[in-house]
Amino acid sequence: MKYVIPPKRGEPELPLFSFDLLDLLARVRAEISGLPLLQLEVWVQAQPTLACVEHNNTRAAIRLHSVLNHADTPEPVIAYILCHELLHLVIPPEELEGRSLMHPPSFWEAELRLVPDRSLFWGWLILELGQCLKTDVKRECTFVKSNWKRLMNTRRYTMDQVAQMQDAWGQSEAIGGPLL
Repeated sequence: MKYVIPPKRGEPELPLFSFDLLDLLARVRAEISGLPLLQLEVWVQAQPTLACVEHNNTRAAIRLHSVLNHADTPEPVIAYILCHELLHLVIPPEELEGRSLMHPPSFWEAELRLVPDRSLFWGWLILELGQCLKTDVKRECTFVKSNWKRLMNTRRYTMDQVAQMQDAWGQSEAIGGPLL
């Protein structure tokens, strides 16, 4: 795993997370069975979507949007996003009712088995970044608004604070969240 300047993207940024991003990627990778043996890279940079994965026969690059690049972004949120993107390497799109789905039911089932607390992580994403995000159900992804920097709060919630809010609202399972 290494950083390489990717083509046709905004400039890569140094990760500002309070944890080692490559170490986290290695730990998440170890949890997912059936992953192809590819060189994995992870990038933080401005891009249209919250996250994506691109791959070929030898390597895969996970791209995280700059909106996530903050020392107070919780490690479990990034782990969840990495897991989601890596699952795309294991579970291919499926045709369902004449439509190609990037996230077929088998994808969501596998994700829930690997990340049973995903609603908590989506709760953080919605509370913290919701004003910056736009869900596109038809294209099955979450876009980051171009004016995201102006919309950002300076302080970020902790996972404990989000869990307390979800408990108070009675919505621990209700927040399924938009698509990555």
